[in-house]
Amino acid sequence: MSGEYAVQAERAAAFVAAATAAAERYEALTASDEARRVDTDAQRWLGAALGRAAAAEALLEETAAAPPLEAEDELRLALMAREAMRLAWTAILELARVEPAAFEQTARELVGGLAEPREEAMLRDLARARLGIG
Repeated sequence: MSGEYAVQAERAAAFVAAATAAAERYEALTASDEARRVDTDAQRWLGAALGRAAAAEALLEETAAAPPLEAEDELRLALMAREAMRLAWTAILELARVEPAAFEQTARELVGGLAEPREEAMLRDLARARLGIG
């Protein structure tokens, strides 16, 4: 991997892993019969998040299978990786609105997995603004 594509693919992989982890945490939090009685839409939210995470992962796999040869390939693959990141972030945000506890640990892990302090600060600020936390 090289250039813009490599950067976007690396970031997207972290977001896809975080979205999957958030969905797994949400599933664990809503696994009891009591939780399902309280939130009858729990399975719908979980299915939507898992679907977005799976679609994002499929996009990343596609980009890994087709290394860039020309400039247009690099741009196409970078855009696919960015779209994977957007799908994963949407999944995380939707779960966070429904069950903030499913997001908090995921956000800490995702922020810790980003290499640059600037990226950590941007994600932290975005999460705080969107979710009204800390």
